[in-house]
Amino acid sequence: MIAPGTILTLEPDGDAIEFVNGEPVKIRVMPLFTLVERAWKAFDTTALMTRRSKEPKAPVDFSGRTFVVSPASSGCNVIPKVVVL
Repeated sequence: MIAPGTILTLEPDGDAIEFVNGEPVKIRVMPLFTLVERAWKAFDTTALMTRRSKEPKAPVDFSGRTFVVSPASSGCNVIPKVVVL
């Protein structure tokens, strides 16, 4: 979740996430992508479960069930800290 007031920018240079007083205020998209890409390439993916191993052993019957979907996180009532630059 990106905190309210944090901006996304296409600036190609600089830290992926810029902090002011410990709070993120700017996310540089390409440097963040590069950082995540490098981390993923270095990650040992053999420790991950395959999709097949997560499938149920028997079919699941959802007939007659009611599902409630929780609201999106963007609807939270957290009041962001005000950062003056």
